Amino acid sequence: MNFYERYKECCEIKGIKPSSQETADKLGCARSNISAMGRNNTTPRGNIVANAAKMLNVSSDYLLDNANTK
Repeated sequence: MNFYERYKECCEIKGIKPSSQETADKLGCARSNISAMGRNNTTPRGNIVANAAKMLNVSSDYLLDNANTK
């Protein structure tokens, strides 16, 4: 599972819209960046990963698929 797939799955569990403006603001990026991650299967910069982990209450390693636990 890539970053975006795991991120999207966590958002759905938490009832968060993965590419809303509010979510983009919390991540510190533009909505278009979130969409591009999904389309292009790319991993965002470290600060965006860290902000996503904090927002979703999971570890950065979990989002990056470096660990199998939240």
